[in-house]
Amino acid sequence: MRPLALRATLAGYLVLATMVTGCGSGSGKPAVCNDLDNLQTSVQALKNVSIGQGALATVKSDLTTIQRDLQTLEADAKQQYASEISALSSSLTSLQTSVSAAQAAPSVTSLAAVATAVGATATSAKALASAVSSTC
Repeated sequence: MRPLALRATLAGYLVLATMVTGCGSGSGKPAVCNDLDNLQTSVQALKNVSIGQGALATVKSDLTTIQRDLQTLEADAKQQYASEISALSSSLTSLQTSVSAAQAAPSVTSLAAVATAVGATATSAKALASAVSSTC
């Protein structure tokens, strides 16, 4: 192989190696991937809330965090995943209503409604994660 051809081949390999390394480091991931990670962490925190004193306040705080994470994901995703985002948003609205009702009139029934809403929120978040995972 001639020296010029060898240099061109080596330069090509160097460029290719740099591109592969860049992709492997996660720098090429869309913003929605990081947004999804944050959202999943927040939903997991919600699912891990233990029933007891202060649980409703914790759920309410987790709900606020999830709503913020969802808004960030929605802004980065534009219209992509709109139906899944809408479903999770609806679940969060139901959860917020259930938490407010349970705070106003704590009872077994109102707390059960919160638990049901948490489950629905987790299910909606899982569906969104499944849709976004094809991008990540």
